[in-house]
Amino acid sequence: MNYFVSISCITFNHKYFIKKCLEGILSQKTNFDFEVVIHDDASTDGTKEIIVEYQKKYPDIIFPYYQTENQYSKGVRGFMAKYNFPRCRGKYIALCEGDDYWTDPYKLQKQIDFLEANPDYSLVFHKVKALQKNNLYDDLEIERRYEKIVDKSNITTIDLLKNGNFIHTCSVVFRNNDPVIPKEIFYSTVGDYIIFIALSHCGSIKRLDDYMAVYRRGTGTYSSLSPVDMRKKMVEYHLCILSFLTEEKERLCFLEKCLDLIKTYEKAMLSNSNIALKKSFFDIVKISIRKTKVLSFSLKKSS
Repeated sequence: MNYFVSISCITFNHKYFIKKCLEGILSQKTNFDFEVVIHDDASTDGTKEIIVEYQKKYPDIIFPYYQTENQYSKGVRGFMAKYNFPRCRGKYIALCEGDDYWTDPYKLQKQIDFLEANPDYSLVFHKVKALQKNNLYDDLEIERRYEKIVDKSNITTIDLLKNGNFIHTCSVVFRNNDPVIPKEIFYSTVGDYIIFIALSHCGSIKRLDDYMAVYRRGTGTYSSLSPVDMRKKMVEYHLCILSFLTEEKERLCFLEKCLDLIKTYEKAMLSNSNIALKKSFFDIVKISIRKTKVLSFSLKKSS
């Protein structure tokens, strides 16, 4: 079958969510064929069994890969790029993780129509509702970041670096034209943001103002971290993004953001009473500041 769109789905222990995710995908009304490429990271709660059930019903649409050992616990990162993207056969790739779901049956068609009509754009996304404990609401933090963009018809790399990530993963469709996937994604604790930045180097980005998906808060690995661990992860993935950037303007823009982040969290940790956690994070801060200061000096010297 000639698949026009590949839908990448990453899942782990999403027993209570994966059915809604797959039903939202399968409800899509399109004038093209699509496939669902699933990576299950050795779920232990029955998620795999649900995927098997759907795969048997839709063998020409659903293509799962089941890990026998949990890769995340082994330190493997960048699941989308490592396990799913190489298997995607479509001209376009859409993203929807196993705990999120699509709500508009014409979502894919709308986004593909836009990209087909606008070859200068590499990625299109849309508005998303957030869901937490049965409370459906607008993600105001994401919206605040988006509203800072001056030219919303032509969103650029600088917009993503300066304002922070304003794109929900479950809203994304992009061209599968072998974009450069940063090697840093395999070290980063957050993979989607760095992928969006890489794709912004291939063309402009556009948001459609329709609400067409729901993002669940508090169910993923990242959102369940303690405040201390979350701060450590943020520093780590910001440094991975900084390492990936090569354009001087982009690096200087993001370097300033990294330094502010490190200083803010350094102060927060100094007031933390848990000495072991303080020391662990403080070591990361010292190394990070040293690296970013060296980078800042070299950039200024070359300018």
